[in-house]
Amino acid sequence: MGRETKQRLADQIAAHLGIHRDRLGPGSKEHRGLLSGVALALGLAVDGRKPELAKRIILHLGQGWDRDCTSSGDTVTGEALVRILSGLRQRRSDKVEVTFYEAVTASRKRQRKQKSRPGGSVVPKRLSSMSETFARSSEVVAWILEQARGTCEFCGKPAPFSRDDGTPFLEVHHVMMLREGGPDIVDNAIALCPNCHRKAHYGCDVLGMTKHMQRILARRPL
Repeated sequence: MGRETKQRLADQIAAHLGIHRDRLGPGSKEHRGLLSGVALALGLAVDGRKPELAKRIILHLGQGWDRDCTSSGDTVTGEALVRILSGLRQRRSDKVEVTFYEAVTASRKRQRKQKSRPGGSVVPKRLSSMSETFARSSEVVAWILEQARGTCEFCGKPAPFSRDDGTPFLEVHHVMMLREGGPDIVDNAIALCPNCHRKAHYGCDVLGMTKHMQRILARRPL
């Protein structure tokens, strides 16, 4: 991995955590300040040599540590930085998902009392971080999950397991996907079990499944 690529990784890690950028030294060596800054941001101890510190960070982030992560001269490789960045991205993604479903839970409680159908957003706002995603409506997700009552709308089977709050685990799928210009509204969303949801994205007959889901939406009561 070249110096420029390793520098870019170091810059992305720093930007991700809002810490001081580290300019690589001779031989593409990262300064200890970069790893110390990451460790401090994660609430980890900052003692030890650089490889020891990097290992502590990588394992904390749920990534694997092996000989591909270390180099000569008391330094770490670009692969180690890749794993740190991957772990940080996954950590942020998990936090976003948890926060979103906390909002969904609150919306479901409110909807059980109010019974009001949410409007959603015809043109969902785009959110940019390391990758582009969409600001989904927790109200729409909550409505779809409540109406499904724990049953997959595609295969008709009950949710395969429950969340830690006791609610059936179903996922809300946009029949016309948001990245293709689909609206984030009730009439474009369907509750699927994990198997059907993966099939809707990666199955061998996505088009046929999409057409069937459209028929399901058309039969729904208004």
